Amino acid sequence: MEIAGNIADKLEESTLNAMLGDQHEGTRLVLLKKLNQMRAELGWNALQKLERILIERVCQTWLYLHWLELADTHSKNRPTELVKHEAERFERAERRHLRAVKMLATVRKMALPLRIELKAELTESKSPANGLRGRFDLVSSNN
Repeated sequence: MEIAGNIADKLEESTLNAMLGDQHEGTRLVLLKKLNQMRAELGWNALQKLERILIERVCQTWLYLHWLELADTHSKNRPTELVKHEAERFERAERRHLRAVKMLATVRKMALPLRIELKAELTESKSPANGLRGRFDLVSSNN
């Protein structure tokens, strides 16, 4: 039983209900398909639990951000204070989405295998007392 997955599904369902209500079943199906496509593109099936949680967060924040954009397009003749409040709400949602994307990218970057190659080169020293001198350079593939 996966409680976290169920909570994420409930949140997604609640957001879609708030966005679309009982109408627009076609739009609901398109959005669900888009969310599943996003998960697949981000590698959902082949990942560990932590990355799956972060992918869920990216999808949730994406959906919420687009809900706010949709609501904005349907609103007309609003008082200035409401417009200002909605703009701030949108900016907060956008920051949350960007933080979720950044966190996923950070975790993925940290999980990359570190490969260090040891490159050895023998050079002859100009001083006869020193003989051959070894030189080793560390080369990281994650630069």
